Amino acid sequence: MNFLPAEIEGIIARTYHLEGEAKPLPGEVDLNFLFTAQDHRKYLFKVAKEGTERAHLEFQNAMMRHLRAKNLGLDISQVVPSTSKGPILTLTGKKGEKRLARLLTWVEGRPFATVNPHSAQLLHDLGTLCGRLSAALKDFDHPAAHRFIKWDIAQVEWIKPYLGTMEDTGKNALLDYHYDLYESVVKPMAGALPRSVIYNDANDYNVLVGPGKANPTVPGVIDFGDAVHSYTINELAIALAYALMHKPDPMQAAYPIVQGYHKVFPIKEEELKALFALVNARLLISVVCSHQNREENPGNAYLQISDQAAWELMEKLREVPPTFAYYVFRHACGMEPCPARSVFNDWAVRQAGHIKP
Repeated sequence: MNFLPAEIEGIIARTYHLEGEAKPLPGEVDLNFLFTAQDHRKYLFKVAKEGTERAHLEFQNAMMRHLRAKNLGLDISQVVPSTSKGPILTLTGKKGEKRLARLLTWVEGRPFATVNPHSAQLLHDLGTLCGRLSAALKDFDHPAAHRFIKWDIAQVEWIKPYLGTMEDTGKNALLDYHYDLYESVVKPMAGALPRSVIYNDANDYNVLVGPGKANPTVPGVIDFGDAVHSYTINELAIALAYALMHKPDPMQAAYPIVQGYHKVFPIKEEELKALFALVNARLLISVVCSHQNREENPGNAYLQISDQAAWELMEKLREVPPTFAYYVFRHACGMEPCPARSVFNDWAVRQAGHIKP
C-alpha cells in the first residue's frame, strides 16, 4: 500500500489541522514524507510497514520522550499528537489494509555521510553523541525493546545460513573470517557484556551534522525504528562500522570516536575486548541484508547505499590484528595499550635491587 503526496496532505489537514506540501523521502522500511506547513515549519510523516505492532511505535515514542527529558543538548524528534486520535494514527488503504502512522517534528542537519572531510573533532563528537545516548538510556526500558531484529549485533547468528552463499569466493572468505572472530571473541563473554536499550542505528545517514563548515557539530539523530535491548557497547560499534568506511586508516579514524564515547560513558574492559569483533559483526549484517535486498528489491538503490563500502572496510579490517585493535581502543580510553605492560612494570618494581645485570 503506497500513498501519494496529495493523500498525505489530506490526512494531515484533516487530522492535525495543518495545511502544506508533502514530499516523499527514501527509506528502507517505512514510507517517509517531508511535510512543510504553510508557516514553513517542517515535519516528518512516517507510515510504518504493514504488520508493525502498535507496541513497537509506543516504544519508540517513549524512548524519544525519555531522551528529550534528559536535556542532552541533542535534537530529538518528538511525536505531534493529533487533534482527536492520539499520537498514532491507523490508516486504511483502498483494499482495507491497515498501516500505522505518526507525525514527528523535523530535525535539521546534513547526513554525516555527506560531510567531507571528517575531521578528528567531528569523529570525536560522533563518539560523544553515542556516549550521551548510552548514558541517557541506561535507566530506560520498555517491554517492546526485547525483540528480534536482524540489525541487532547480539543476534548476528541469523546470518549463519548465508555464509558461503555469495558468488564471489573472496567475499565468502571474508564472511567466514569475521563471523569466526565474533564466535571466538564475543560469544564466550556474552554474559559479561552490559545490556540496555540502545538506539542501534548511528549510521552515517541517520547521524546529522550542523551547518557550520569550519567546525561542524553533531546536533542529533533520526529514525528510532531499530531500537532494541542489546549490548550497550553496540551503540559505539555501529557508529564505528559506518564512520570507518572510506577511511584510508580505519584504526586512526576509530581513535577519536572511541575517545569521545569513553569520556562521556566509560567503556568497561570486557567491552573493549569485544568491540572490534562487534564492529565487524555489524558489517556482516549490513552486507547480508544488502544481499537479501538486492534479490527482493532490485530496483531500490537506497537499500544498497553502503554495500560496496562495507565490503571494502571488511577487507581492510581483515588485515588488522584483533589484539592490535584492542590496544588502540585501550589507548584511546587513556589506558596502557597492553594490559600486561603494567603487570610487568609492577613486577619489575618489586624486583628492584634483586635483579643483577
